[in-house]
Amino acid sequence: FQLIESDLYESEHRFRAVFEQIPNVSVQGYDRNRRVIFWNKASERLYGYSADQASGQPLEELIIPPPMREAVIQGISAWVAGGPTIPSSELKLQKADGSPVEVFSSHVLLKNTQGEPEMYCIDIDISDRKRAEVALQQSESRLQTLLHAIPDLVWLKSPEGAYLYCNQRFERFFGAPEKDILNKTDYDFVDKDLADFFHKHDKAAMESNKPTINEEWISFADDGHRELLETTKTPIFDAQGRLLGVLGIGHNITANRQAEVELEQHRHHLEELVISRTAELAQAKDAAEA
Repeated sequence: FQLIESDLYESEHRFRAVFEQIPNVSVQGYDRNRRVIFWNKASERLYGYSADQASGQPLEELIIPPPMREAVIQGISAWVAGGPTIPSSELKLQKADGSPVEVFSSHVLLKNTQGEPEMYCIDIDISDRKRAEVALQQSESRLQTLLHAIPDLVWLKSPEGAYLYCNQRFERFFGAPEKDILNKTDYDFVDKDLADFFHKHDKAAMESNKPTINEEWISFADDGHRELLETTKTPIFDAQGRLLGVLGIGHNITANRQAEVELEQHRHHLEELVISRTAELAQAKDAAEA
C-alpha cells in the first residue's frame, strides 16, 4: 500500500513538474467548488496573479469577467455533477489588473486519489493573433474602400481565367453585382472572339512575369456603347512564388482618344485651309503681276 501511495505521489509530482515548466501554456487546476489547486508559472505571466495569490480563490473571481460569471458557475457545476462537458473555445477573460486577455481554453475533468473531481484548464494566449486578425480586417477594409473609390476598373482572375474579385466600377461597367461575376470567365459575358482576345493578353502577362499594357475596345456595357480601355495586367504570386492569377486595371481613355481624333481632324482641316489659302494667294500674285 505504501508503494502504491509512493507511486501516486511520484506520478502527481511528475504531472505538476511537467505543467509547471511549460512556458507558453497556462494550466490551472480547480476543485469541485472552482477553487484554485494548481497555478503554473505561465498562468502567473498570463493573468498577473502569483500562485500564492491565486491559491484557494474561486475561478470566477480571478479571471472571469462579471457578465460571464453566472454562466461559468452553472456550466462547471453541471459538468462536475455529470452533465455536459464544457467545450474548448476562444474566450475573452480578464487579468489581475482588469484588462482583457483572449485565450483558447480547453478543459479536462479528472478525479483525484480521494475520488473528488478536479477541473484543469489549459489556456493559450491568442491576443497577438486576435490583434493581427483585427489589423488585417482593418487593412482589408481600407483596401476595399480605396479600390471601390477609384474611377478605374479593377479585377483579379485566376490562372484559369475565373474572376476572383472586382471593384464597384467594374460592376457598373458589367451591369452586374460582384456575386454574379465571381467564378465566371469572360466567355460568360462576351462573344468568343473578344474572350479569346482577353485570354491571350492575360496569358501573355502571366508568362512574362511583369506588367503588360494594352489598349482594348470593350463593348459589353449595358447600353452597348464602346469604351477604349488602357489595361495593365500584372501576374500575382504568393510568398512561395506560385502564380495566383492576374490583376487587371482598366483606365478609360475613350474621351482622350476621341479628343486625339478630333484634334487630328482639326489639324488636317487646318492644313487643307493653309494649302488652299496659299494657292489662292499665289494665284492672286500671278494675276497681279500679269
